[in-house]
Amino acid sequence: MATVYLGRAIGAGGFERLVALKMMHPHIAAEPEFVAMFLDEARLAARVRHPNVVATFDLVEDPLFLVMEYIEGPSLHLLLRTCARAKRRVPIGIVLRIFLDMLAGLHAAHELTGSEGEPLNLVHRDVSPQNVIVGIDGVSRITDFGVARAETRLMSTQGNALKGKLSYMAPEQIQAEQVDRRSDVYSAGVVLWEMLTEERLFKADNDGALIAQILKGPPAGPRAVVPSVPAALDTICMRALRADPDDRFPTAAAFAETLEEAAAQTPGLAVSSPRAVEALIKEVGLRDLTAPISVRSGPASGPRSGPLSGRSPLSQRSPRSEPLPLSQRSPRSEPLSQRAPLGEPLSQRAPLGEPLSQSAPLSDRSPLGLQILGPAPDLSSAEGSAPGLGAVVSEPVFRRQHLVRRSVIA
Repeated sequence: MATVYLGRAIGAGGFERLVALKMMHPHIAAEPEFVAMFLDEARLAARVRHPNVVATFDLVEDPLFLVMEYIEGPSLHLLLRTCARAKRRVPIGIVLRIFLDMLAGLHAAHELTGSEGEPLNLVHRDVSPQNVIVGIDGVSRITDFGVARAETRLMSTQGNALKGKLSYMAPEQIQAEQVDRRSDVYSAGVVLWEMLTEERLFKADNDGALIAQILKGPPAGPRAVVPSVPAALDTICMRALRADPDDRFPTAAAFAETLEEAAAQTPGLAVSSPRAVEALIKEVGLRDLTAPISVRSGPASGPRSGPLSGRSPLSQRSPRSEPLPLSQRSPRSEPLSQRAPLGEPLSQRAPLGEPLSQSAPLSDRSPLGLQILGPAPDLSSAEGSAPGLGAVVSEPVFRRQHLVRRSVIA
């Protein structure tokens, strides 16, 4: 549905900030249904303001893209996979730190209210390791509200179409029944099971077999796979995975509180600090792997000049390798013929939701420029896809020598 690029926001007085630019694929942008879904994501995500949620700053049209907070660090999926390949089990204290951060962000989304204080009853519907970013600051954040459901959503799911990754869906979501925050609690339970065991909970050769597994229920608790998992954590995890939503934790906050109590009452078990998470990322080699390209800042008033990491300037690349052009414009109705070439900053515009500066809207602070720092070779073919996933997701990896784009196929 969209590709995420690394970008740079430019303002007056030398202001610069790396941002993530989530741009719709051109063929998707031509479909009104998908455009409506993308706009819904922007409206919902911009309302959620929490340290454990990736912030959405702005929405730009023509081409349609979101300006989002850039978090340096791997996805939880990449972190778990890297540790597994290195035969290094993630300490349970670090598992809890990452997971509690995720639950905090999820609860903030669930508690979202409208302009009149009415509950929006937001459900993420795609809670998975791919949608949790583990920052190099040791703080984890949930992201991607592209298939979230809320009372104010303009575009609803049509028919019985499944939205999200099948392996992490709650039984009621698979059966196209009513979903609420407890459906996300179930998905979070799957994530916790996989974090504790470093194995896939549900896996099959085809979607039909995978659905049958999920509806049957998890085969065993994480303790059956990894005996060192404390019994209290095993019990808590399996409660989140119960088939009946009424038997699960009622909220993500209740899930978190129960985990914290278990950690406090279990000898030898404690929730790690963010610094321990940061150290793990560095130890397994993901600190450098996920670092962005070294960017030498040019004047804030103009575009970046010169090649990027030895590559030709974006404006000189062939159409095959360059993204949709970002144009310089004041009003959004500016004719195409008057737009500046790729690499020129975008002109001032009113933002959607939280501004880059917390103290004042962008339009009141300074003009905002945006530059795409460039797409890179798509490594999705090298990434492969896990059995049973309802979507193919290539990791949002930023290397020093290559900027690897993250392509999400919804």
